[in-house]
Amino acid sequence: MMVNLKTRQLASFLVFTYLIQLVVKSINSKGLLGEDAEIGPRSE
Repeated sequence: MMVNLKTRQLASFLVFTYLIQLVVKSINSKGLLGEDAEIGPRSE
């Protein structure tokens, strides 16, 4: 089942690039990290 694996890899890759774009946008809008910029996943 190589197709299933490739589809999963592609999906995770798209999600990853989407998250990167969100992070870059938020950093740019805050003018290089405002005080309450939350970086990284929250552990709760």
